[in-house]
Amino acid sequence: MAEVTRQRASRVVICLLALAGIVGAAPSSQGGAFRLDNGLWVIHAYRPGQELLAVHLTVGYGAADDPKGSSGLAHLLEHASLTGTLDVGSLEPTAELAALANLDRVVAVSEGAGSAQHHQALEEALRAAANLREAGEPYASRLEMVGAVGLNAATWQDRTEFFTRLPRTQLGRWLELEADRIAHPLFRDFYREQQIVAREINGAWSGRQPHDVVASVLGYPPLRPVSGVVEEVLSIGRPQALAAFSRAYRPGNMTLAVVGDLDRATLTRLVEGTLGQVVAGPSLPPCGVDTVRSTPAAFVLPVRAVNKDPFVLAFRLPQAGSVEAAALEVVAQLFENDRFSPLLTSAAVDQPRMTVGTTIRRDCGRSALLALEVVVSPQTDGEHEVSPGFVAQALALALDRFDEFGQDALEGALSRTRIHHALIYDDPSQLAAALALSQVRDGDWRLADTRRKRLAELSTTDLRRAAQRWLAGPLRAALSAGKEPGE
Repeated sequence: MAEVTRQRASRVVICLLALAGIVGAAPSSQGGAFRLDNGLWVIHAYRPGQELLAVHLTVGYGAADDPKGSSGLAHLLEHASLTGTLDVGSLEPTAELAALANLDRVVAVSEGAGSAQHHQALEEALRAAANLREAGEPYASRLEMVGAVGLNAATWQDRTEFFTRLPRTQLGRWLELEADRIAHPLFRDFYREQQIVAREINGAWSGRQPHDVVASVLGYPPLRPVSGVVEEVLSIGRPQALAAFSRAYRPGNMTLAVVGDLDRATLTRLVEGTLGQVVAGPSLPPCGVDTVRSTPAAFVLPVRAVNKDPFVLAFRLPQAGSVEAAALEVVAQLFENDRFSPLLTSAAVDQPRMTVGTTIRRDCGRSALLALEVVVSPQTDGEHEVSPGFVAQALALALDRFDEFGQDALEGALSRTRIHHALIYDDPSQLAAALALSQVRDGDWRLADTRRKRLAELSTTDLRRAAQRWLAGPLRAALSAGKEPGE
């Protein structure tokens, strides 16, 4: 009877997927990619009938690339670069340049800083610069006037993203604005945006994060907090930010993804006449030998420096795009599923909460996904000390009993993950982001398609095999070797 129920459930899921048009569908990213002479990668996903294009410009510069003592710089560049240029928003370009230079000088004065006299000089400099520009947000307003929607940006550890959706007929206008923004940065509202970023931090970063703990064990320095540390953010001046922008925001460090009903010839012509004219700039400094170190197969760490109770169990990741990597993506979902809790509870860890993440390492301009982090927060009655080793033993036992999930649970996890990826491919904006990310992080935009294909090929046997090889086996080996986790 249980087998009949499983078969019926599987047929229902397949029917739902077929109705959604996401079983056996051709890759939605067909259209290909090309690279301009200045180094810009352009990825084209053709979608017939999709006249509202999704555009996604990704820069290979994120918080992990911030110089020491200048955390939050990448985040600041994201904010400041969207405030317009001399051609976009300036009422008197020459006078505004002079006013901004004077503002920089006033801000840089350390003698008497904080005094009433300095405060008055700062207010006057800000007011003088503001009087020479359009009110509001000139860059955003120009795009909204031509029908752009969802204009936004985001900074991550290894990249910064700028994205919107706009009518096909207005792609040329967006590309003109982007080329001007990249080639002629002004950062007119830099000091206002600096205060905004400082307020955004507002205590959100409270010390070491799980990936910092993992990175330290692997011999890497901790990653910079994405939003930055308030004191460091406020120490950055507009001239320093402009210099950093010119170094990082160069075509060879950028990827443009366009999804929608647009032919390749038109896209090529529009991009070559705009972003293709941005000067490539000096080459990025050579990084020599890749210094990403060999990652241990498994290790267990206390992370009380991160939070009150949790422990991190970290596992080396297989190669991106492999069947095993796809299987682990599904297995990782089970860690956060209620079905996993009873297995750990039966191993004497009471009602654990589990979250999953990855440790990213930026090296030689490329991201490396080093390890899968399983953060376990055991809830105890206060009578027993729960050590990292104890949590690891409990997890190893639960992984050994992986079959107790049952076929229904494994097939359900597979279906949910497939649907998640199918929805990404069904949404033009998410697809553009996925294609650009694969190019920036993995050096190959086609891996976005490869991951989906691998998921389609997976069986529940693959899930069990991946759990044993990449999680249970290494964890048991680490425990049997008697490796005591250190603080």
